[in-house]
Amino acid sequence: MTCTTPSTQQPVALTFNHLLSRVRFSFTNAFSNHNISLNVTNITITDANGNGVIDMAAATPAWTIPSNSTPFSVNFGDVNGIQTTSAAQNSNSYFLIPADQTYNVTFSVEMYEGKQLAATYDHTVTLSKFAMQRGHSYEFSAALGADNIDPKHELYPIQFTVDSVTDWGAWEQNPINN
Repeated sequence: MTCTTPSTQQPVALTFNHLLSRVRFSFTNAFSNHNISLNVTNITITDANGNGVIDMAAATPAWTIPSNSTPFSVNFGDVNGIQTTSAAQNSNSYFLIPADQTYNVTFSVEMYEGKQLAATYDHTVTLSKFAMQRGHSYEFSAALGADNIDPKHELYPIQFTVDSVTDWGAWEQNPINN
């Protein structure tokens, strides 16, 4: 029997592929009044897939969502202090089982005039049906302004667009401070 010593062992090549989709939300303040700031709170996808099956033996592994899958809510947190002069601000990101479906998103918008809370508006938005893919990042962006912030008046609906779909490495890593 011959033993291989560490100096003669060859490295083993491995390829890792992500099986889930990474999702986050991005908001900008589209008010022309620079005294108005916004907080977007409790950003939640209310009908994410609770379970799925992936066929790893397939040449291109694909997810199947069982018909009895129980949807669950994913809370992306809050985005606070969105100023008219600031760039888009992002929610937390989370991983979802990719599927070809619509998603329902709920959130509240707190509108401040200076430091005074002027109003709070609750929203439910249905994202158009699209096919999420495993290993991709999806950023849903919305500009909030006078023409769409108040859902009771329904001047214009808030519509999210996919600003970018990138490989995993596109986002910067931020340290977590406990």
